[in-house]
Amino acid sequence: MDINVEIKNLFLLNVLDCDYALALYIQGAESLELLSSTNNSLGVLNFKKEKVEKKRELMLPIESFGKVIGALQVKIPLKHELTERQSLILSELTQSLSPILRGGTDSRELTYNVEVYKWILEAKNMIPKIADWIGIYYKTEYLIEKKSEDLLLGPYIGESTEHVKIPISEGLCGLALREERVVNIEDVHSDERHIACSLKTKSELIIPLQNSYGDCIAELDIDSNLQAAFSKEIEEKMKDYCLTFPLK
Repeated sequence: MDINVEIKNLFLLNVLDCDYALALYIQGAESLELLSSTNNSLGVLNFKKEKVEKKRELMLPIESFGKVIGALQVKIPLKHELTERQSLILSELTQSLSPILRGGTDSRELTYNVEVYKWILEAKNMIPKIADWIGIYYKTEYLIEKKSEDLLLGPYIGESTEHVKIPISEGLCGLALREERVVNIEDVHSDERHIACSLKTKSELIIPLQNSYGDCIAELDIDSNLQAAFSKEIEEKMKDYCLTFPLK
């Protein structure tokens, strides 16, 4: 896997509906290090020789639990002002990149996070009309080898969420891993255990993920804006797919 190309194709292309260039940096020991960049009419951002056209440049920090772990550099034509929608897209992109870059410059961690993201993308494509948000919550000890009762948000697709850390004692996500069973809720608003990530969510499917020893180490969480979206047939299909979850 060429990780630079993978990141470019997954995250940096077809982002804005205007002429733009993006570069993704990861925090190294002493400074930001270029990880990947686009190559379009505005040029690759780390070219020593600038194009004649003047550009507006933004540097957006990427954070994880209050710590800067990278940055997204944006260049657009000087005459162009970002719309509110375009600014929101960039903000959402920086947040979705946070769990991808969490492992720092460790190439194995970065490659694994991208592999998991691609696995989630394939899962979403299996049920594209009902999966409005889909992502992974890990047990802390699996992700960072640190004892904790918290679940940590991994790669995801959909709107950003403030629930990047969830106590295993709380919510439907906590329930699925506490009891090590599938949780399929037809109407989340009628379930007092539900922790609302989005008011648009109406139903939820959570499937525990196991390592090679049969221990639950994470879960696939799928939210739908449709009520009772996850039939028994869909549940079984996604359970089978979860057997292919990539392990570290």
